[in-house]
Amino acid sequence: MRRSYRDKEYLTDENEAASIAAISVIGGRREQQDCVGWSLQPDGGLFAVCDGMGGHAGGQRASSTAIDRLLAAFERDPATTDPAGFLQRTAMAIDREIHAMKGPSGAPLGAGATLVSAFIDGTGLYWFSVGDSRLYLYRAGALAQVTQDHVYRVVLGGLLEKGEITRERYDRDLARGEALISYLGIGNLQLVDNNSVPLRLRPGDRLLLASDGLYKAVPDATLRAILRRFDNACDALLAMDRQAEKNTDRPGVRRDNLTAALIRIK
Repeated sequence: MRRSYRDKEYLTDENEAASIAAISVIGGRREQQDCVGWSLQPDGGLFAVCDGMGGHAGGQRASSTAIDRLLAAFERDPATTDPAGFLQRTAMAIDREIHAMKGPSGAPLGAGATLVSAFIDGTGLYWFSVGDSRLYLYRAGALAQVTQDHVYRVVLGGLLEKGEITRERYDRDLARGEALISYLGIGNLQLVDNNSVPLRLRPGDRLLLASDGLYKAVPDATLRAILRRFDNACDALLAMDRQAEKNTDRPGVRRDNLTAALIRIK
């Protein structure tokens, strides 16, 4: 069963392997550029969140195209014997399609989208991400970020650790630290985060896929506390949304789009 939406609501679905709930909130923006979708199979499924960029039309078009193409490819070949290769090949094709998009005038659209995806095959998890949307694993009361953010801050940190830049240079350039250095639509996509050996999942594990509108508004420690408090996925997501609204309810602060999907392994 395939689901996708952009309204301020939550949806739920389940099969024998997992249950899922998702929420998408426009926040203080004029348009929703996030997109979420999934396709369930008897022993798992494919789940994804995208965050578009490139203006109203561009961001929406890029994120919805990425979700549509990814799930359509999965539904054509749901029993793939090479999940990691499938995710890599499909993302590369999506990157080329978004990079080639043109606007009404025929000029390049200049759109892009982040992607975080989770492919569950029995008890194995394969992930693929590009950009700064995240995958978290919640297990036995602990929350861990699985994916790596593709932002300039990470590059700066690596250069500082190697002694290739000074602390002064690091502090000066950190103002641009959240700039994306990889995303779908960049063209010739190279910097991605994925795994080739599946991560073994356990019954009761929860996977959280989120756009930056969630984790930039709600710290990881608070996300962990919410997951500890709420066993029901819908209750947990609504609590995260309420906390994000509370944390961004300040003069001059505009709340971002927020999209999150929470998967429980049975």
